[in-house]
Amino acid sequence: MKLRWTPHRKENLTPAWVGVGLGLLVLGAAGLVAERLPARFLPPCGFHLITGHPCPTCGATRMVLDLLHGRLGASFHSNPLLLLILAALVLWALAGLAARFAGRDLTIELSPREEKWFWLGLLVAFLLNWWYLWEAGI
Repeated sequence: MKLRWTPHRKENLTPAWVGVGLGLLVLGAAGLVAERLPARFLPPCGFHLITGHPCPTCGATRMVLDLLHGRLGASFHSNPLLLLILAALVLWALAGLAARFAGRDLTIELSPREEKWFWLGLLVAFLLNWWYLWEAGI
């Protein structure tokens, strides 16, 4: 894996961290809206209603709400993988913003082998997180 801080050129495409940052802002805004809604307006998980088991993203709404209230432990308990992914995305967006202020672009390059291991690791983490949600009764 190579992190590159390349000089910024106007003809460069909009870097991915910009989309990540905007997505995080939308997620934060959605969390603030959900926080002010009565619980009856928050939709239940359809997968959980049908099967009686949590889906891979069950607990995400609670995770965001706990995070907005500063309850990091409760947020981690609600859905550990999504919290860790959220933290990684925040760091990526901040690093990209810092690079832009320095007049550079942040790029991440993975070799085909590294990319394969990245996706395999993400799949394993996804399955382990889903197993945790089942065992924790989320």
